[in-house]
Formats: sequence, C-alpha cells, structure tokens
Amino acid sequence: MVKKTPDSVLFRDLVALHESPAIKQIGELQKSQFAMITRANEMRNFLSQINKAAKSINLLANSQQWADVSEKLSAYSRAGVDPAILNATRRWNKEVRLLTQFPRNAILPDAKLLAEFTERAALNISPFKGHIERIENWHASLNARMSAMREPWAISDKLALSVVGFTRIARLHHVAAGATPFSEEAGEIIDEDLGTPVPFEVCSDRDDASVEAGLNPELIAFPNEAYSAVLASAGFDFELTVLEPITPESGDSTVQLDPVYNLVLTYVENTLRQFIERNLRRFFGENWIDECVPGDMRKRWRERREKDCDDRRDPFDLIYYSDFMDLAHIVIIKANWNTVFQQHFSSKKHFEVSMERLHPIRKALSHSRPLAMVDRLYLRAEATRLLNAIGANAILT
Repeated sequence: MVKKTPDSVLFRDLVALHESPAIKQIGELQKSQFAMITRANEMRNFLSQINKAAKSINLLANSQQWADVSEKLSAYSRAGVDPAILNATRRWNKEVRLLTQFPRNAILPDAKLLAEFTERAALNISPFKGHIERIENWHASLNARMSAMREPWAISDKLALSVVGFTRIARLHHVAAGATPFSEEAGEIIDEDLGTPVPFEVCSDRDDASVEAGLNPELIAFPNEAYSAVLASAGFDFELTVLEPITPESGDSTVQLDPVYNLVLTYVENTLRQFIERNLRRFFGENWIDECVPGDMRKRWRERREKDCDDRRDPFDLIYYSDFMDLAHIVIIKANWNTVFQQHFSSKKHFEVSMERLHPIRKALSHSRPLAMVDRLYLRAEATRLLNAIGANAILT
C-alpha cells in the first residue's frame, strides 16, 4: 500500500517549486519577450505616426500635440535600439529645422492659449531632479517666465514649437545649474539636447550643422532677434561677480586684464585659470607647473611671456599665457584628474565635451565674429555648468 502524502506537504513542495530560481527565470524571460514584442509594436505604430506627422508638420507645430510627439520621439531615440527610430529622429529634426529658419512673425502669445500650451509641455518634458518636485510648480514656473517677456518672442504660427523649445531650454538650465552638472545623468541630457560639438571651420551655417550633429532644433525655434531674451528668461542669465584682480608681476595696478570687458567667456576662462592654479598649487606646491603641466605646453607659455618682456609689456603669471584648450588638457591629465579635479567635474568625458563646445566660440569672439543662435545657447549652457561646478557665484537661478 502506497503511503499518501499529506496535502500540506504537497502544497509546501508546490510553493517551493514555484519560487525556485529556474521557474522565476522562465517567468522573467517570458515577461521580457512579451515586453520586447510590445515595445516593437509601439515603435512601429509610432514610426507610422511620425511619417504621418511629417506630412502635416506645419499644423502640428501649432498644436498642443507637439509636446506629446516630441517627447515620445526623444524617449525612443534615447533608447537607441532601433535604427529606424534614429532615422525618424533625423528626418523629424530636418523638418523642424525648416520651420525655424524662416519664421514669419514674432508674437506675444495670448495668455490663456500660452497657459494651455505650457501645461501640455510641462506634463511631457519633466524638470531635472531636485529643482521642481511638483508638476504644478513646473508648469507655473514656465508660464510665469514666458508671460513675463514683454517683446514678441514666439513664432507666430508655430506656438507649440516655441513653447516646447522654451521648456527644453529651462530644463537645460536646471541640469547646468544643478548640484551635479557633470554627472553621467546630467551629461546625457545635455548631450541629447545639444548634440556633438561642431567646429567653426566645418561650414558657414552653424545652426544647420549643429542640427545635423544632433542638436534638438526646438531649442532654436525662435525669432533670432528675441533669442537672447528667451535664453535669459529660461534661466540663463548672468550676474558676474568681481573676479580676483589679475595684475602683472610688477604690481602695477593700472595694467590689468579686466574680464568684464570681454563678457562671459573671458570670465569663464580666467575663473577656470584661477581655479586650476589655486587647486594644483594647494596639492602640488609652488612647483605645480613643473609637476602638472606638460613640457611642450610650459615651453609655449614661457615663450609668450618672454615675448611680453621683449615688447616691454608687464608679464603675468604663466597660467595666463595658456590657450583655452590647454586648460582642458591640464584638468584631464591622469594625476591632476585623480588628485584634484574628479571631485569637481565627476565625468572627464562630459567636461571635455563642455570645453569643446566653448572653444570655437572663444575663437570667434577673439576675432570679433558674430555668433549663431546655437553658439549663444552653447555659451550660456556650458558657462553655467562650468561656473557651477567650480563654485563660482556668477549665475542667477
């Protein structure tokens, strides 16, 4: 006679089997396969929507639906799993760029309509963590900033495009002025919005070239004459504090490099110089230049300084004879980075890209060249991020 197993034992064994690693793994696999199939179907459906939207993009750009489609496309693009999505993103960006190139008229939007469009944008494009916790506050902040502008700033028949663009710029400011502006998460958002840096030498139309290189065209979806006001209203406004005076070795106070006259970028450059010198001197002592700066770079600096002396100009400390990208190179040298700079910039990759975005602007300003819209955006975003990372009080948040 076969002994009957008690029901309680059978139940216990069934529970143990159900909770076994093997069964759990099978369940997870089934769920992941289902999720992949669902996501693939969503992508196909969304690609179809994008193709339809491209045919009526002029109408969509003045519709609240713009925020929904734009952010969904950004989310799929971030996932980076489907070449078709990336191609759709590129097609979308080209179409959007065409809408921004020849705006008909700048307008001050109707208050009620602006509030409705802003609410939709706020729901879709979230603020960066730590800045605004409640969506109602994010919406109110955006609406207040846009409503405060007194000069026409939006494209007349592309209001949704301008509102979403403003929202993205405001979020970009949150990232650049946040607690960790060079963290991986912050860097990914900035790179997603600004794309790959484009040198001045590549082409004459930097705005178009930047869109080709990944810049979100919504960020420059404004009439050119209003763009500086838009950037300032979205948060990228500067109040430069007094920088430590830069005087020659003779101590002659009448001979100074005054960063105020060269505006924001000179302020950033000389603040970064002082930051580098102060920190390397603290860790490596008075001989920090010999310890921390490559020999060929030191030689170049000394030659420039000697030229100043030959021309009977008062010489400055060697660091003030550095090129802009010399500063980037000094920061990322392994010993300097590990000992001093990693704690300030977190990500070497994102710091380098930040400096690469500013470098061609620095060259343009030194030759009195005008700046494209994208350059003005780069300058404010990256100057904010760098000054924030090194603790310089030069930002209105």
